[in-house]
Amino acid sequence: MKLVTSSEFTRHFSSDLALRVRVFSAKGLYPKGVLATERGLYVATEDIVFTVVEGKPYDQVESKFPYSEMAWASPQEVRFWSSIILCEDGDGPKILFYPKHIEAGVLQSKDIDLRDTSNQMLITSLVREGIGPEENFDRGQFSIFDTEVNLERQPEFYSRISETDHILLRGMTCLIKCDMLSRYHEFAEEATIVAFIALDASFALVSSLLRKSGISNPSASDAGKWLDDTFNRPMGIDPGERRYFEEIYEQRILTMHPGSRFGECPFAPLMLDDLFDLRRDLREIFAYLVTGMHGPEFERRRSARASW
Repeated sequence: MKLVTSSEFTRHFSSDLALRVRVFSAKGLYPKGVLATERGLYVATEDIVFTVVEGKPYDQVESKFPYSEMAWASPQEVRFWSSIILCEDGDGPKILFYPKHIEAGVLQSKDIDLRDTSNQMLITSLVREGIGPEENFDRGQFSIFDTEVNLERQPEFYSRISETDHILLRGMTCLIKCDMLSRYHEFAEEATIVAFIALDASFALVSSLLRKSGISNPSASDAGKWLDDTFNRPMGIDPGERRYFEEIYEQRILTMHPGSRFGECPFAPLMLDDLFDLRRDLREIFAYLVTGMHGPEFERRRSARASW
């Protein structure tokens, strides 16, 4: 087994699937431990966090997409990362992934069982030895946690997410970027804008679900009713009839359009809580859309309300 640079691999095998190693920054917040599928590995310890995922870039997976220099993570990586992020417990610490833009390298051998403990130890050693000096400042500074997270749900999320579910993967990618931007107070507005894109992705997924249920042309009001029927009314909360995330509609317009029918606004009319609440809610909605069921935190909240 050997770790080679991405550029060295690309020169000879650019169109092949490869076990791509991506190191994460200490700016993130990570659940501690090891998670593995047949073709994906996540390792988070006190001194290093990384994933190994078999995949290839979007432009080698689908030819129908327009050219972009923004598609930096492979669909297989986003699928694997999403299956972990969706395990977040809404009442516990946030899972904040901060993947490095450039791959740390590629494992040259393809016949590696990532679920094998000895292979995991060997790969971890190779990554520690192989990452460049620019990564060294991150070592020994990782924020990791091992409580209040539902990692037992990861296999189900992974099995139900398809690497061809482009809207879901776009939404999850936006949540990752939202979290990354949110680490810098001066980019809180931009983080919220990226969360708005994730919100649009969730609306598209809800609309697709409603079409399958028999509503031929779902409206924002139809999606709003689904949201309240699924998340609020089971809690005994009846907000009445409203559109999907209607409470932030005007903020979205004023943020994205400095001049609009709501008037002129020289700054984004946002609060930090708007960002944190939206990001938390979207994670829970995506998790429900993937599995068709609520997570443990929802059931705890419902039980707590019932006991009032």
